[in-house]
Amino acid sequence: MGKIKKVIVNYWKKENTFLFHFLTCLIINMSQNDPENQANEMLDQTIKQIKNNEITELNIPDGIKELKKCQFAGYPIISVKIPDTITKLPESAFAGCTSLKKVICSKNLTYIGNLAFFQCNELVEFEIPDSVIKIDGGAFRSCTKLNIKIPPNIKCIGNCAFYDCLSLKEVKIPESCEEIGGSSFFNCISLEVLELSPSLKSIPGTCFRQCSSLKSVIIPPSVESIGNNAF
Repeated sequence: MGKIKKVIVNYWKKENTFLFHFLTCLIINMSQNDPENQANEMLDQTIKQIKNNEITELNIPDGIKELKKCQFAGYPIISVKIPDTITKLPESAFAGCTSLKKVICSKNLTYIGNLAFFQCNELVEFEIPDSVIKIDGGAFRSCTKLNIKIPPNIKCIGNCAFYDCLSLKEVKIPESCEEIGGSSFFNCISLEVLELSPSLKSIPGTCFRQCSSLKSVIIPPSVESIGNNAF
């Protein structure tokens, strides 16, 4: 009886070992064939090429769903393509990319984070998608060559969002927008045309301070308070 028990135990050990290796291979194979994993591997390879100064174009692969804070900050890139699978740009995602000139955005983007494009002072080609509802603090601060349109469905523009956007000439804030932050358009010295949302309840301090080309502005009747040095 003792010998029989030993044979049974060894048999199951062998079977379990085989099963373990089989499942391991299956998991590895599934992982390799997963589109998201493949996209991440492609992105890692692209990042290596950029860091080695082999390429200057960043084409984020389809299938990437999220970016990390500061993920591409300071990279020597000239152009970026963001796939439609991405809905949010995190804080400082492209901050300090001083050579960046062109961005093709996700059509499903809803949020542009704090300092996302801070000091991208060569950026000229950028169209904010209509899907964006919030532009957070300092998102385009010091993008000195950027002349951009505010998207029609925007609800909130954060503090200093367009601070020092020296080439910005026209700002039309749509009815959907209920909040603009302090200093959001500070020192936009080329700003000539300004239309405020009829939904605004306040204009915070230094919001349009030092916009020296601005000749006149109509304050909507909805505005209940105007901060210090707003204009």
